[in-house]
Amino acid sequence: MIYPKRKKRARRRNYELVEVELDDLFASLLGDDRDDGVVRQGGDNPLLNLLNNRELSSDHRLPDADLPDGAFEDPFAHTELVLKFHHAIHPSALKFFIERVTAKKSKGGAELLLRREPYMGHKKEGLTVHVTASDWRQLEVAEMMELKKMDYKRDDPAPREFTLKEVGNFLSEDMKHHEILTSAEKQMVVMHELRNLQSRPGERHVPGYDAIQLLPGDSLLHVYATSKLITSYFALHQADELNKLKGKWFWESFNKLPYEEIRSYYGDGVCLYFNFVAYYNAWLIVPAFFGLIMTLLPTQAFNSAVIYFCFLNMMFVILFLVNWQRKCSEISFLWGTLKMNRWEEQRADYDGVLAIDPVTGRFQRAYPTYKTSLKTCFGSVAVSVACIGLSMWMLHSFLDLDEWVKEIAAGRRVLAKNELAQIFWEYVMPALPGVGYAGCVFTANKLFRMVANALTEWENHRTQTQFSRHLISKMVVFEVFNSFASLFYTAFVIKKIDILKERVYTMLCVIQFLILLTSCVVPIIFRSGHAKMAEFLEKIRKSEEKDRLVKPGNPTGRKGRRSSVPYPVIENWLRAVNEMDSSDPRVQMSKVEANMDPYNYQADFEDYFLLLQQFGYVFLYSSVYPPAAAVAFGANMIILSASLYKLRQVYQRPFAKRVSNIGAWQQAFEAVGIIAVMTNCGLLCTNKTIQEYAAHLDLTDLQWMILFVTMEHVILGIHFFLGYVISTIPYNIKQTLAASEYRSWEAPKLHQAAKNRRRVTKLLATNSEQQLTRTKSDHSQGSSQKGKPSDVKNSNKNPQASSSSAPKRKPQSDAKSMLSKKKA
Repeated sequence: MIYPKRKKRARRRNYELVEVELDDLFASLLGDDRDDGVVRQGGDNPLLNLLNNRELSSDHRLPDADLPDGAFEDPFAHTELVLKFHHAIHPSALKFFIERVTAKKSKGGAELLLRREPYMGHKKEGLTVHVTASDWRQLEVAEMMELKKMDYKRDDPAPREFTLKEVGNFLSEDMKHHEILTSAEKQMVVMHELRNLQSRPGERHVPGYDAIQLLPGDSLLHVYATSKLITSYFALHQADELNKLKGKWFWESFNKLPYEEIRSYYGDGVCLYFNFVAYYNAWLIVPAFFGLIMTLLPTQAFNSAVIYFCFLNMMFVILFLVNWQRKCSEISFLWGTLKMNRWEEQRADYDGVLAIDPVTGRFQRAYPTYKTSLKTCFGSVAVSVACIGLSMWMLHSFLDLDEWVKEIAAGRRVLAKNELAQIFWEYVMPALPGVGYAGCVFTANKLFRMVANALTEWENHRTQTQFSRHLISKMVVFEVFNSFASLFYTAFVIKKIDILKERVYTMLCVIQFLILLTSCVVPIIFRSGHAKMAEFLEKIRKSEEKDRLVKPGNPTGRKGRRSSVPYPVIENWLRAVNEMDSSDPRVQMSKVEANMDPYNYQADFEDYFLLLQQFGYVFLYSSVYPPAAAVAFGANMIILSASLYKLRQVYQRPFAKRVSNIGAWQQAFEAVGIIAVMTNCGLLCTNKTIQEYAAHLDLTDLQWMILFVTMEHVILGIHFFLGYVISTIPYNIKQTLAASEYRSWEAPKLHQAAKNRRRVTKLLATNSEQQLTRTKSDHSQGSSQKGKPSDVKNSNKNPQASSSSAPKRKPQSDAKSMLSKKKA
């Protein structure tokens, strides 16, 4: 029998042994900061502090009461991810997943930390798990992911790849080890480990579900999510960091956004979007100023100045796109994502036959690339063209409806008896078809996004980058055509400038209003209604439970208390996962955020396409509606505030991602910019007021057209020339990158040279010691032979025998021969 005191001593000894093992494991990193095999508490060495805060594995973990005070910091100060399991999940499947998440890396696990929410007694309540990682584990994964952090030990601090061996270089004066990674990077590290938690050979199906097959290398998170065993997973907001941003968002959205705080909380992708909006809005100030001046000019002065105004706008488009690329390079350099070339893993939804990948040498799914190309060319293109045809039919129907409504409005206006009715038939009724068409365009864009997503999934692209590029290409082509087709028809077919001006204003205002309404207001109203309905149902459930109070003679409970509801997944093994306190605010936050919309690629696409659409309305028809830039400037101020509000109140916290540019959207904006040059030159050429100058210059219609075509080619030539001359990466950044690349290329050579020098020095020292030992042994043997006269006589008589009996001495060899023998 083992008494409690002996148990406690055994635990103490186990704890000290584990401490000694960890100390020996990291002795090469800790240097001389050791004291009799026990790690000292505190100290200036950041690795010591990091080691003291490393949480023990589940095999060696002790109860909290047995740990010394201050030995470990609470690793669950923040929740990175929340996993919600289905209420009817098989216990063996749940056990399998949780054990793999918490297992050591050497055993195929993710080595993450879990806490479970308390069971509230609802009928269909599943297990909710909060996920995070210890500080040391986060830094280990950050090194494996090749995250770049600022090196403060250099004379000119610059980002470079983070390494645990040199962790002190990434700490500033007042920084602690858990502050090296930002909140977004910690979330990205945990999500990386969960997504890369793969099935192992021999695991053929999910335990408890023979129909859910597993192949070697399958992502367990993806399998559980697609099979609805995990109903949802999302990143949880962190109240303390979010409160820091709330005070800055409103006021600084009109001055300068807190980019560093946004990046540290939301990640590179969201922060780059806000950088782009703010940079674009700053460049809009000059066109907005001159556009407002153009509206104040009289008609004759306006017709004379419109050519210069269009030329100014076209130069603006060229310079804005070129300078944004340089700005983007500067931002990504500071973030450490510039020239981020890394091998990209397969998408979780990628389908194919299991085979050995020629690059990684692992079993992965393979799918012929020619099949993807055939699906793209003959399947997706055909469906997209058919959708564009439906859009043209919708445009034709709108034009017929518009003419019919205007005819009716003209007749009714004459018969109007009062002034109010006359205003209605003259101004309101003719504008209704345009508003209705804008709503139809908005709805068609929403429907085609679902079609484009299904087509891109059917094409079966290997990586997420390829998937996103093809998806964005489909949606941009259709939505640009759908949004601007009516304006092109009005400008170049029926050539009615007054109607074109009216429609540009209508489309610019109505569509942006609808997008902001559906992305901000509608989700909040829907969620508040859903919350009130859930509260109402909760009151009904509680009232029904009061009617089913346990009777005094009922053995299941005592009077005044309801009988306990069985929790089907809680077993002895699950009780090892620590339970969170019911008063923890994160428990309530996870319930609220579970009902929010996820910030996925559709939300990201909607944000960028709103700007692309606005960019087209402003610059495609700048000669027709000059104040469009001023309207866009004011709309962007609202967009900035609305986007920040959406991230706080409407959407779940986005999954952080590393980006170096805005991707395919750069090409989309450049394409719209090139089309803007053509449309503005075409509008100037067909403008009747400007055509009067052709009569004064004695130019024919053909010569007049050739003049504007030449001007259009000159402007496009300037565009491509500036894009070639102006480098997208500034010179000082190129120098820094070249120096960093040279150091990374030279360091291994210097290290190997020093290693070879130490090896040669050691061999030479060993060779000299051997020669000295042989010389001493020969000298001692010679002195002993002089003391024996009989041997000397025999040696004189038989010199051959003496020479044969004497030990043979090896010839001295140089260092190269010894080194070659050593290598052999």
